[in-house]
Amino acid sequence: MAKIEADATETFKDILPKLVEFQNFKTYLDSLPFQTIQMENKQTLRLNDYYSDEIVCIESAYSSYVDDAFFKTRMGEIPLKNSHKTFPVSIQTVKMGWILSTEEGTKFLRKILTSENSDIFESQTTIFITEFMYKYYRRMILIWRLPVYII
Repeated sequence: MAKIEADATETFKDILPKLVEFQNFKTYLDSLPFQTIQMENKQTLRLNDYYSDEIVCIESAYSSYVDDAFFKTRMGEIPLKNSHKTFPVSIQTVKMGWILSTEEGTKFLRKILTSENSDIFESQTTIFITEFMYKYYRRMILIWRLPVYII
């Protein structure tokens, strides 16, 4: 028997855009973020600043295994520095590599964009995807897309 992951997005990513219009699709999206034991055990982050009011820090990882080295190198945590602020956190992850790097992912994002189901945009998963993509693409957007609207 083949192993199927809990979110199964890799398994049926080719039909996922068709599922966007279903009424319970937001419920499915809400179930995608998950936590490992290491994530559950991490309750605070000591950082210089935060990303937004709802998201303290957002980073990519090649694995769902995160440890103190990940928090220091990728998230910029300095646990013993008193000048940094301590933030209560709930570390969560969403597997979205296929969304960012495949044709199916592009189709899925376009379908969400054109969907009449506005509840999708209230989903934590959609917020994670949007914030993550904006963090990494905002420079390109500001340089290449924004000047068109300024003229």
